[in-house]
Amino acid sequence: MTTQAPWFPCHAITFEHALEDVQALVAGFLEIRPDASWLLLAFDAAASERHLWTAWLAMRRGYADGSAISRNADAEFLRLLSGTHQIRIGFERAGLASGDERAWLLRLPETMDDGVLPTTEWRAFSTESQPMINMLGARLMPNRPEPTLAGLNRLCIEYHEQGANTSGEKLFLGHIIAAQTSA
Repeated sequence: MTTQAPWFPCHAITFEHALEDVQALVAGFLEIRPDASWLLLAFDAAASERHLWTAWLAMRRGYADGSAISRNADAEFLRLLSGTHQIRIGFERAGLASGDERAWLLRLPETMDDGVLPTTEWRAFSTESQPMINMLGARLMPNRPEPTLAGLNRLCIEYHEQGANTSGEKLFLGHIIAAQTSA
């Protein structure tokens, strides 16, 4: 029996036009975000609530045991989602790219108490995120993360076409584990 993962603090957003100058958009975002716990993630890089929480838990564990590669939580999170030991590749795979029309705006929770995943109140998160969405020239979408073939391809996850639909989330979760193992 599997349990439902709690809601991860993220919103799907769509841009008015496909992104052209990603560096300018990201630079503007870095100036307006309230703190370093906020980041933009490629839309197809998020496969499920469990996928995002697994990357978050791996990131927190890496900082706790000294195995984290990046000093910045946002970069470490992208690296882990991308299943790589290289921060640059993490940004290339899970960060925004020219041509993207959608993304995730997310906030990495701070800590975990007594082994329980932290909860974020949806309304408070939305109130805090809406000004950033507006400043990015984006609109909120009603989507939640789900595994897609586009996501498998974006993150360079090897799969067999036949099993990708039924075990997609497992492929994404295994990819995080690859980023934790020694090179």
